[in-house]
Amino acid sequence: MMLVRVEPSGTPARPSRSGLGDHNRRALLADEVLNWGIKMQSFKFAILFAAAVLASATMARADALAVGKNVAYTTVTGLPITSSSFAALTSVELPKGAKKRIVEVDVTLNETSNTATGLFMDLTINGYQIEPLASGSDFQGNEACNTSANRCTAHGLFWADLDALETAHPGVFVGQPLTIAARGARLAPSGTVTVTTSIRARMLKK
Repeated sequence: MMLVRVEPSGTPARPSRSGLGDHNRRALLADEVLNWGIKMQSFKFAILFAAAVLASATMARADALAVGKNVAYTTVTGLPITSSSFAALTSVELPKGAKKRIVEVDVTLNETSNTATGLFMDLTINGYQIEPLASGSDFQGNEACNTSANRCTAHGLFWADLDALETAHPGVFVGQPLTIAARGARLAPSGTVTVTTSIRARMLKK
């Protein structure tokens, strides 16, 4: 006969192992192990869920980078621009340039330090400026923000014919990695501003 101990609350307690036969003790032990495993699985799930939520929140704020055979994208935050002289911001790389290809690049600078200023940008591939080539100055794109307004945004649309670049600079573009680099500068007033820089590059057939 199985003895059942009753708690003061009136809820039956788990049977005591000492009052069970070998078969029942093994069954009770197996039941306890199963319950322990279920609790551990629930605990692991809770930890993984919390980690996923934290990772998701972190990724939403972090810099981003995506690269494929013919595309490259990046967004980088908190980049400083300290003067009206150009400074390197960020870059992406396409694995290999090819003949009969056009490279198109979009660049956006967003001023994030809440400072009134204007922004300039230029772009190079493997160290050479691409279209639209600057005339009379060394910057290719700018947004004529009023220096009394905050949150300036600069946009640039650039392109390059890899065959033409390879003809002008043999061995530099076709069959070589393509490093696409953005630089930025600011207008008055003096001081450092920070920007978020986004680059979208694509290599397309002509």
